[in-house]
Amino acid sequence: MKNTIGALCLLLAGLGLLSSCLNSDESDVTLYEDTAITAVTLGTLNRYTYTYSSVTGNDTIIKTTLVGSAYKMTIDHIGRKIYNQTELPLGTDLEHVVISTLSTKNGGLALIKSPTSDTLSYIGTTDSLDFSIPRTLRVYSSSGRTYRDYTMTLTASETTGVNFHWLMLGETDELKGWADKRLVTCLDTALMLDRGTVILGSTIYDVMAMRIGDDGRVEHSYLGKDGQGGQLYIPPTHEWPWEKLPGTEAPGLATLIGATDHEIFALGTDGRLKVCTDGVGLNWRDEQLDSDASLLPTKELTLVSWPYAPADSMDYVLLAGQSPGSDNTVLWRKISRYSAQTDKTEGRWVYMPLDGANRYPLPSQESLSMAYYKGSVFAVGSRLEVLQSRDQGITWKKNGAYALPAALKGTQVALCSDGDGRMWLVTDAGQVWLGQLW
Repeated sequence: MKNTIGALCLLLAGLGLLSSCLNSDESDVTLYEDTAITAVTLGTLNRYTYTYSSVTGNDTIIKTTLVGSAYKMTIDHIGRKIYNQTELPLGTDLEHVVISTLSTKNGGLALIKSPTSDTLSYIGTTDSLDFSIPRTLRVYSSSGRTYRDYTMTLTASETTGVNFHWLMLGETDELKGWADKRLVTCLDTALMLDRGTVILGSTIYDVMAMRIGDDGRVEHSYLGKDGQGGQLYIPPTHEWPWEKLPGTEAPGLATLIGATDHEIFALGTDGRLKVCTDGVGLNWRDEQLDSDASLLPTKELTLVSWPYAPADSMDYVLLAGQSPGSDNTVLWRKISRYSAQTDKTEGRWVYMPLDGANRYPLPSQESLSMAYYKGSVFAVGSRLEVLQSRDQGITWKKNGAYALPAALKGTQVALCSDGDGRMWLVTDAGQVWLGQLW
């Protein structure tokens, strides 16, 4: 970003000299007089929001990241303007913006003008640029004799995020036609996995993936360091070097269900609900149930958990799935109490029978997935409708604010939420959607 107009002149002079040399060799290189900026994509954006504690009277600043490519840039060639189609959320840092890609016509050279002088500088894909005010982008033709200026403006909302919106990040052939998959997250990264796979870990750089082998034992593999924050990551499951854990006799597991920060849950071949608290899947025991195990769901299993109390020693865990002969999803819940000092967990699973007075049960459906977001539980499956529960899974209602986007394609969807206040949605048509409050 320290190269100035002097460097530009040298570069253009070099292009002219190169052209002369090439012409003397009767080369086919052509230099053009016309040029334009044809595409602009934003990189990862920082967002800062504030919370106020009525108890302590203190303000807290929370930093999250936004997927810049989700905010499409419009280029008005007649008015020579570049701007974002949709407002960025309140609190987006416009003083430190990275332009990840910038394309030009006929190989033109794009530069940015200083906000305080006529100095022009190169635009690097890692340079932090100030767009708190409109900036001038200049693109020179490949001949260096003509140029065109654009005014690029970024706008962010000035109101607190109260509306939920889905943004399509794109489509990928790698995700088309999938079946029996699930989404899980590690902080700000979503992972697409086989439904019978469980992820444990705090970040994408240090997580363990495990699944059930043909002999009913847990297999595991570390994901490595291929993931990047703020994106969908699709591990090559067929290439993982799955290794059987050392241990005693096979525990007789049928399928892994899910995991919290302290527990791993599985359904046993004996129809019992199993739990493991060692973090690696070696030692399993039967869970305590308040009702008969025959009432447990047996397929389309999905699990979600969240902190149940202000203290850091209690989680609410919700299990859902299909059971033979039921037209509605079977639900169980558990208040998991644990000790950070001993890693000991306790709590009993409670069956949530369908109350005849409950007019809003969760309908039974395939490809069911749940996510906890902004104090509510959300569920979506083959019915392609988002249902919200404000009472920890008892009643489920449609909320138009979270409805699936009209442009959604596919018959199966997978849903999850991440630590940065966003929901991820992937369809079997290859679409990847990101939802958040603006």
